[in-house]
Amino acid sequence: MPDEIYLPMYPGEDGLTATIRVNGHDFTGLTLELEVRARGSKNPVVLSTETGELSLDLPDGIIVHYGAELIEALPDGRQTTIDLFSVSGTARKKIGAGYITIGHAGHMLTASLSIVEVPGIQGPRGWAPLFAAVAYGDSVVMRVADWTGGGGDKPSVGQYLGPDGLVDDIAEATDFRGGVGLTPDISVLSTATLDAGQDADVVLDPDSTPEEPKLRFSIPRGEVGRTPDISILPTTTLAPGQPADVVLGPGSTPEEPKLAFFLPAGAQGLPGAPGEPLLLVVSDTVDTGLGGWWVTRDYHAAATCQYLRAEMLVGAATGVTLAVRKNGATVRSGIALGAGVTTITDLGLVLAKGDQVSLHREGGGTLAGPWVMMVQIDGRAP
Repeated sequence: MPDEIYLPMYPGEDGLTATIRVNGHDFTGLTLELEVRARGSKNPVVLSTETGELSLDLPDGIIVHYGAELIEALPDGRQTTIDLFSVSGTARKKIGAGYITIGHAGHMLTASLSIVEVPGIQGPRGWAPLFAAVAYGDSVVMRVADWTGGGGDKPSVGQYLGPDGLVDDIAEATDFRGGVGLTPDISVLSTATLDAGQDADVVLDPDSTPEEPKLRFSIPRGEVGRTPDISILPTTTLAPGQPADVVLGPGSTPEEPKLAFFLPAGAQGLPGAPGEPLLLVVSDTVDTGLGGWWVTRDYHAAATCQYLRAEMLVGAATGVTLAVRKNGATVRSGIALGAGVTTITDLGLVLAKGDQVSLHREGGGTLAGPWVMMVQIDGRAP
C-alpha cells in the first residue's frame, strides 16, 4: 500500500520544502532522483540528491525542495505522477512510484509514494523447484527432487506437484500422463497398378475422418527381369563332417549360372534298417506357393531315417518352413529354412521299399531367387 502523507509546506533556507517519510525503509547511502511527469509537459522535471533538489532525512525521509521549475510543473489540485530512481554511475534503477499533488489553498501538500524495491530491505532470492517424474500406479506425477537458484536455507524436498501447488500426499498429486490416444480404424479402399518406373502414392479418400482414414494406393509394377537358365554340374561327395558348399562352375554367366555342389557323405545312422542318404536338391527362379510340393522320391529299401539337414545354397529364404511327408501324410512340419543350416536328429521317418518321400512348402515367408535348396534325409547318425 502507498504511504500517503499530508504535510504543510513551509519555507526552508533554500525555499519551500516538504518531507516524505516512508516508515520502515532505509535510504542510507543511496543517490536518488525524483522524476515528475506533469500533464501537458513534453519533458519530465528531474530532482536529484546530486544537484540539491532532493535531500535525505535519514534513515527514511526524502526532502523535496520546491523550486520555481517544479512549482510551475505541478498543476494546482491535480495529481502528478512521480517515479523514484536509485542512481549508481550510469545505471539508473526504478525503486519507487506514486503521485504528488500541490494545492495553494491553505498551503497544504498531498504526496504519495509506493515503494517498489529498496536495497537493504529486499529478502533473499526465491528458490525454484527441480522436479523428477515418479510412477504412481498407472499415473505419472512430479516430485520435488531439489531446489535451485535461491538464497538462505534451501526448502525440503519430497513434495509433489498438485493442482493448486505442492502437496505432501502423492495421492493428491496431478497425473501428468497423457490420455490414451484414439486408435484409428484404417481401411484400404483400392490399389491401382501403375506402369513400371512411376512413383508410388497413397492418398486419403474424401470420405475419410481422423477416426476412420480411408486410403487409396497407387503402386508401380516391377520391371520385367530376365530369368537365368540355371544348370547343375555333377555333385562331389565329401567326407562326413565336412561343410557343404556350392560354387559357380566353369563357363558360368549371369544369364546361365552353372552350379557345382560339394556335399558331405552322411554319417552312420541310428540303429534300424540300413539306408542310404536321400538327397533332395531343388532349384527354381520364382517362389513356390504355400502347400505346393517341390520334389518326390521313391525310397529303395526299408530304413529308419532320423537325420535331416536343410540348407539354402543359393538365394535367400526369410520365414519359410518345410514339411516332410511319406506317401502324402505329414511326418514332420515346421522345419525352418533360413540363412544357416537346419539340422534335425529325431525325424522319425520309417520307410519301406517303394515309399514316396516328398518335401512341401508351408507357413509364410518369402523366397528370393534364383535359389537352390538342399535337403538331405539319412538313416545314419550325423
